[in-house]
Amino acid sequence: MQKSLLMDWTRIPMHFTEQTRSYRWGLPCLIAVLCTHCSQSQDRKLLTLNELLNVRVYSSLEEALKEPEKVYKLDLSGHKLTELPSEILELPNLQFLSIGSNKLEEFPQEILELEKLQVLYMPSCGLRALPADIDRMEHLKNLSILNNPIRELPPSFFNLKGMVWLKMDMCLLERLPPEIRGLRSLDALDISMNPIAELPEELGELSNLRVLRVRGATRFNNSEDPEFNAAINDRYPVKKPMKVLPESITQLKKLRILDMGHNGFVRLPKDIGNMELEKINVSFTDMPLSEVERLRKALPDTKVIAVEIK
Repeated sequence: MQKSLLMDWTRIPMHFTEQTRSYRWGLPCLIAVLCTHCSQSQDRKLLTLNELLNVRVYSSLEEALKEPEKVYKLDLSGHKLTELPSEILELPNLQFLSIGSNKLEEFPQEILELEKLQVLYMPSCGLRALPADIDRMEHLKNLSILNNPIRELPPSFFNLKGMVWLKMDMCLLERLPPEIRGLRSLDALDISMNPIAELPEELGELSNLRVLRVRGATRFNNSEDPEFNAAINDRYPVKKPMKVLPESITQLKKLRILDMGHNGFVRLPKDIGNMELEKINVSFTDMPLSEVERLRKALPDTKVIAVEIK
């Protein structure tokens, strides 16, 4: 199971297309992560992994309300919503909700009332903040808030002890606070393309972390819509925010994938050789060739990706 999780993360494109409303990175990661962690749940009200994967996905609230007790997965992505209909509370068993690419701007309070929700996708919704009481979502395991202008996370966010998969790239986060240590169950974390200049030493306390992505901003050309590409690039100009990795990162004994490309790193932690990485990306960093060679010698069995290193 651990190996399949890594394989999924290494091959998943970290982008989405507005045209298809398809979040290509989401489902494989969701399957792998929940497969590892859902079996640990002792709450019988929640579906097991196999049950969740095999139930029907509803793409219309009107359709879902015809048989509310049977609805576990609801996808309202790209429905031009400006607010979440209150009728969603009539779905007592809802555990998977995707509402990306809607103009919500504010986090719908109705979501906090969905007691069984385990998976929440909210990319590209114009969100500026998460609610102060987000820790009410005690069963939340997977969360995507990518491409939302969120500058900081509320203190309660770090009380989500069951969080396993967290995708917060392409936001406007300026810092990752020490309280990140509270998310001890995290298996995968993506904070790429945020103006975060420094990572806290407390990151080294995430003992279950296997995938970490902290890429700097790059040119976005993934959409078929040139205007959309241009808008993304205007919002996230090319820059290299991070200069140094915390030494504590070498304490992450389960970490297997580290993506730190497009940053201003010039050196790696001195004990990098103590890690058991399968893959590390240092492309487009300010790291000298001599440091890359030191990395390859320290981790001879690790796939080192080093494009545009001089």
